[in-house]
Amino acid sequence: MRSIFNYIKLNFVFFIFHFLTWNIFSVFFDSFLSFLLQYAFFSTVYIYLNKKFDYIVFLFPTLLLYFITVISFLDRSITVNLMTYYAQVEIILPLELMNLDQFTTENMIQKRIDEQISSGLLIDKNSYLELSNIGSFFSELYLFLKKFYY
Repeated sequence: MRSIFNYIKLNFVFFIFHFLTWNIFSVFFDSFLSFLLQYAFFSTVYIYLNKKFDYIVFLFPTLLLYFITVISFLDRSITVNLMTYYAQVEIILPLELMNLDQFTTENMIQKRIDEQISSGLLIDKNSYLELSNIGSFFSELYLFLKKFYY
């Protein structure tokens, strides 16, 4: 029981650290790299102070799940963007929604292309884009998962 409590406490401490330092890390790095660097920094400090690896190894899967389900979802979800827009207006007019720049196909696709270039999945060849080796690997993985689940 004590181990579970210590694990939960460590998660809680990491998330406090995460929330306090997110804006600092995300200024310099994209979201996934920021998250990994936060984990690496937190882990280093934890290991240095405690002289052991005990719970820190088990923290990573929980944090990865959090990143995938929360941070990535918030970044990629049109629903989340719409809901945050709704919270800022008094009257929701569907016609206005259709004319918002942030929801144009061009803006959404360009944001993803920029993200894929900065993360190394795509290589910008000026007049065209090319998959990098890691991009090719992930494309094949996504194709496999898409066929497997759908």
